[in-house]
Amino acid sequence: MGVFGNDAIKSGIPSEVWRYYLISIRPESSDSSFSWDDFLDKINSELLANLGNFINRAVSFTVKEFGGKVPPQGALNAEDKQFIDSLNEHISLYIATLDKVHLKAGLQVAMGISKLGNKYLQDNKPWDLAKTDKERCGTVISLALNLCKVLALLLEPYIPATSQNIYRQLNVTVGGELIKNTFSCDLVAGHTLGTPEILFKKLDSAEIKALRATFGGISQTPKNEDALPADIRGGVIINVDNHPNDENLYVVRVDLAAEQRQVVARLRAIYPTKEDLIGKEVLILCNLPPADFKGAKSEGMLLVAESTTKNKTTTQQLLQPDTKLPNWAGSQVLADGTPLEIKPNIQLKEFQKLDLKLKNGKVIFKQKYPLQVSSTHTDSNNNSTTTSAHITAIGVEEPAKIK
Repeated sequence: MGVFGNDAIKSGIPSEVWRYYLISIRPESSDSSFSWDDFLDKINSELLANLGNFINRAVSFTVKEFGGKVPPQGALNAEDKQFIDSLNEHISLYIATLDKVHLKAGLQVAMGISKLGNKYLQDNKPWDLAKTDKERCGTVISLALNLCKVLALLLEPYIPATSQNIYRQLNVTVGGELIKNTFSCDLVAGHTLGTPEILFKKLDSAEIKALRATFGGISQTPKNEDALPADIRGGVIINVDNHPNDENLYVVRVDLAAEQRQVVARLRAIYPTKEDLIGKEVLILCNLPPADFKGAKSEGMLLVAESTTKNKTTTQQLLQPDTKLPNWAGSQVLADGTPLEIKPNIQLKEFQKLDLKLKNGKVIFKQKYPLQVSSTHTDSNNNSTTTSAHITAIGVEEPAKIK
């Protein structure tokens, strides 16, 4: 039994929440797979803890510390400029993704921008700066508030009532505004905000249990077998330690722009000197459930290409972009020509069964869809350049399996 429109309206859950969830699991073609547990997780961890948390923190803090007015923006430091570069990269990716009518991927990019905002606030701690450096605090909050406005615009095609709520909290009227290619600060110092509001209500397991009992909602298997279910993102290795309990493993720290992850990797045979891995551009399978490897937590998997010759010699190499990209960390990998339908959790055996192989210098999905990434760099003159790269592995005999 499924969940129909008339049932959804009886659930008491706002239509915006349903819109968000259904688009977030929307395949570009074929049926969707619905799960109440996944619904609970997505709403609480994405809409509430990510988007709702960022908007509320920025607006409420401004009301508390600056009397509800946008504070003056001081000189931007290196961290601010790097933050803006990351935003510009994600905005360009959002535009490019929607141009290809990859609606779900566009929503994922927009929510990734919200994650960047949360990380920026967490790293800069304006609640501490308010006591020690009010000017710097104002700069951080000014950038955050302007990002709130950008997010309202990017999310308007998906959750329009939520966008209008954000505009109302920012005290701005927006109608027919075009999305700019780069981040801009349109909320000037002294602009008076509206009243802070909670965007989303937390769902608890008891509510979901009751809804499941009332409306059912048995998951169905997606019919589009060509859709890529893997959440593969570009990352940069920033730290490597020897595994404390296994001499064949490294414990690797990877920067994904909006977050950092710890991954346990069997790379010591390829890179016996761990320092050689620092700064490497790599690919991480991000929707693999966290696992414990002999006492070390792994939050994903570093992807490698592996081939075995006739004399049974095995060669492995990290997957990397075939072109140097200016903003690699956090880039979403797509399979060109087929939709991205990321599963909330993909099991290792499921991933290993995917038809991913290195052939003719490129990683190919289903023998016909090359994996690729696009990245945008904005120079000092505000000119944007988009670079695309295919995924490859140098020095591995083809065809090689991806694992």
